[in-house]
Amino acid sequence: MNNFLDRLLFKNEMKLTSFLLCSATVAAVEVELDLQIQPTSAATATYVVAPFIPVVVDLNTIPGSFTTQVNYSGNLLASAEVNSNDGTIESIEFSGGTISTQNISTTQTIPVASFQITVNFSTVGITRTIESTEVDVLTDSFLDGNLHFTSLTGGIIAVNNFNFDLGGVFEAETVNLTTETSDLIAGESILPDFTNISSIGTTLVNESLLENTFSVAFSTSIQVPSFTPDATIQTAGFPVGQELEQRYSEFGFLTAQGSFSIPSAFAQWALDQGVTLVTGDEVNEAGFPFDLLFALGLDVDATSLPLTFGAGSPVIASIELPEDGLRFPLGVEFSPDLTSDFTELGIEQLPDGPNSVVVGRTGITPIAFPAGNRGFIRFFANR
Repeated sequence: MNNFLDRLLFKNEMKLTSFLLCSATVAAVEVELDLQIQPTSAATATYVVAPFIPVVVDLNTIPGSFTTQVNYSGNLLASAEVNSNDGTIESIEFSGGTISTQNISTTQTIPVASFQITVNFSTVGITRTIESTEVDVLTDSFLDGNLHFTSLTGGIIAVNNFNFDLGGVFEAETVNLTTETSDLIAGESILPDFTNISSIGTTLVNESLLENTFSVAFSTSIQVPSFTPDATIQTAGFPVGQELEQRYSEFGFLTAQGSFSIPSAFAQWALDQGVTLVTGDEVNEAGFPFDLLFALGLDVDATSLPLTFGAGSPVIASIELPEDGLRFPLGVEFSPDLTSDFTELGIEQLPDGPNSVVVGRTGITPIAFPAGNRGFIRFFANR
């Protein structure tokens, strides 16, 4: 608790002073995010080979397909602007990171036309990164999928040992995704290109006088497009020119978490005016505690408080509270002279009741002095 003596001597006369209150502005603070992909992030990976693959969303409904579950790992890097008051993310721009798909190694026997084909299918080191084409100004925590994209940065897909029951075997097909282009896997974004699917939100996890820490939760669906051109392969046992189509897809869900810390509203108020607080107990050149000035919506260099006094007995002091509400609760103490201890005024000295000096209070708050025509009062931020 910080105390400041605003000494006021009364001789049954009115004293009027004019003050300028500063309006609160909520500034955006830029933070860097490193969002760690959570272990629950997973997708259904599907591979299909068939004489003809129709345009469908779910490849696993096509005869000649098999599925397996894969998990994601890695991180997403982004810059974000957050509301300095409540930590809400107002805009975001992705700048990198690594989305790794779990390796696949499986042998499956699948029907293709009237044959049974044994397929050795494997993926190794499929990775992607994420970037934005422009800053995404969020609406209700949802991202605009058209502004963010992922791209392949590495990996190998190997499909080999297609053994027909006719005895045909054809050569292995291996695609190095870092050096070659393959229609088997889409190099375009795996994030949905529409809104209300990808979202990001924050939760306050620790609050102190000078700093607030927030957790961040990002979630999105994962959609390797399945409408890309099909990779084709010439198969043994089929007439020359007769090719099989093949396709690969991933459909799932990704979540990532992180955290950031920003100055509290009190610390940001000081920073915006060129003052760096270390303990929060500092005072300005006039001796006013910064926390009291912040509570009353004043500037850091204020030299007086917004008080007026009425003549009469008891003397009534009126303090003008900021239009956007009191930012810290106020404490008010009284001493009949400077040799006596200050004691906190009771509820009976607050004509508008105890809620007249709580956070969010606005307007004029009267304070009644104890009996007598002299006295000293002091205010403090009751934080």
